[in-house]
Amino acid sequence: MKKIIIMMILGFITLNANAETYSYLIFTMSDGITKVYSTEGLKITYGTNDSDEYVINVTSNGTTDTLLYSDVTNMYFSNELPETTTKSFDLVITSAQLATLYLDYAATIPSGVFMVAYGKSIEIEDNNINITKITGTVPANTGVIVFGNAGTYTFEETTESVESIEDNLFRGTTTDITVDEAIALAEEEGMSDPIICTLGYSNGYGFYKYSGNTLGANKAYLPYSASTATENESAINGFTLALEDVNGTTTFINKIAEEKSGDIYDLQGRKVNIPTKGIYIMNGQKMIVK
Repeated sequence: MKKIIIMMILGFITLNANAETYSYLIFTMSDGITKVYSTEGLKITYGTNDSDEYVINVTSNGTTDTLLYSDVTNMYFSNELPETTTKSFDLVITSAQLATLYLDYAATIPSGVFMVAYGKSIEIEDNNINITKITGTVPANTGVIVFGNAGTYTFEETTESVESIEDNLFRGTTTDITVDEAIALAEEEGMSDPIICTLGYSNGYGFYKYSGNTLGANKAYLPYSASTATENESAINGFTLALEDVNGTTTFINKIAEEKSGDIYDLQGRKVNIPTKGIYIMNGQKMIVK
């Protein structure tokens, strides 16, 4: 502990002395993020937080940022801004026109995507999971469903500050994990007797009980407690998707019509004679009317 305190004091003296001759103070964090501060009005202090963890308080241009000392892997002065590497991920959507996604960074929703949604709530009696639309950006560490035509969509990292979605039911992983590992993570969150569901199709698109052993990287899944399915035994096998808009109106994404007659149906399976703006089903395929 004394060694850490001495290092912090020496670092404090060095940092504040160098601030007069350089333009930027740069921190490299353990999560790969680079933090850059102007030396104009720069002030560095050290201390501890409420959890008795050592912190670095960086004041620059009148704004103070607090960094955990243990999260800092490198700090240095420079007259040039560091090169930044923007993360990106190519999501492949098949002819099913939907796929799940999970990224460890906030990303801009690419053009061409119909919709991105997260899991809002489960209706046990109706055997549905309500999903809610996200616009603009997807927060980091957020499992979502992405709707779009078959193709590849690049989700690029954004530097914008994106608020997390606290009530999202979907989870995800950036590396392959086993179902047992996913169950253990759900139990750590306080869920009892968790069941793992993944995106699939069974009389409608939804999240259904997964029978495999491994969950793929950068995909979302749904953990839920088996005890919540007591009101509806069929819920033990999963839930169909239902889209809930900002007004609370729900549209069910039910079975795609298998007829090849050219008839048009809405997402509730009702036949439509003159479609207006929206998503419809014709000959077993989704179509967009703009």
